[in-house]
Amino acid sequence: MRKIVSENNLVFIITDQGLFYNNIPLEYIDKGEEGSVYRYQDKAIKIYHDYPRKTTASLDLLKVLKTIDTKRILMPIDILMESSNKAKGYITLFIEGNKDIVYNYPKDKLLEELSFLDDDFATLGKESIAIGDLRKSNYLSNETGFFLFDYGDYYQKPRKIDTTSTNVEEFQVFFLYNLVSPKLKQEASKLKLSEQQVMSIYRKTRYEITHHKQGLVDYLAKNMNNEENLNNYVKRLIRR
Repeated sequence: MRKIVSENNLVFIITDQGLFYNNIPLEYIDKGEEGSVYRYQDKAIKIYHDYPRKTTASLDLLKVLKTIDTKRILMPIDILMESSNKAKGYITLFIEGNKDIVYNYPKDKLLEELSFLDDDFATLGKESIAIGDLRKSNYLSNETGFFLFDYGDYYQKPRKIDTTSTNVEEFQVFFLYNLVSPKLKQEASKLKLSEQQVMSIYRKTRYEITHHKQGLVDYLAKNMNNEENLNNYVKRLIRR
């Protein structure tokens, strides 16, 4: 049994049976390479593994992230301490949702959510915070919006580097690989298209988006029909 105390003096107990707060076992959500996630009311609590398989966010980085106000990228609201100079995890907001709702957003809603993320990338950029290695496991969508989370691969770059552009480019790759590509493959299988045909469509779309100087939001605004959602847009890409 081990006691973990947050900066805001919340006390958690780790046992072989899980995580406890006020003698109440917390709902286990999931675990990854960095740690395990639990839910307490409207909060998500991430406890780092004793031997994480990848680098975890440092105490200094978590302290910086905690001060940043964002719209769609979840920031830590409290830090879990293992000692006076070592973080054992963090607390953030718990978001209910899934990976699929984003595909059904009307065009205006999708563009709005992507614009919120652009604002967040700029906010992080001002603090030289770069987002690294975004994965499918790092997002959820619901009726409210599209959210990114998990800071294990966030890091601070030298001030002279344009971190905002780095974040925008990182998200474009994420958007293409984790949102567009799976739907392309799903629709292509229905039409019995070859893997070579699918890759040709994907590469053309990737080239157009990554070389569109005005960014992803502007590209989709000009290339999606007004009545389309992301799901229907990808279907049209297959048939163009």
